[in-house]
Amino acid sequence: MAAWLKERLSEEFGPEYETLLDVMAEIRDEQKALGLPTEGLDWRRALDSGILEDVRMGRIDAAREALRACR
Repeated sequence: MAAWLKERLSEEFGPEYETLLDVMAEIRDEQKALGLPTEGLDWRRALDSGILEDVRMGRIDAAREALRACR
């Protein structure tokens, strides 16, 4: 069952999702380093803004800026 599920998820979610999660963790860590809470970050607004497409197109810096704008 686990192998089947892993295969289905890898078909559904490409490598851009791993990159996106890494960038989100980076921004969350920045927020924490500034002594600011992370609960107020509006991740949904960032995700709705097309940030995943930025990641797919290799525009990682644009994705970072979109996430930072959600502080």
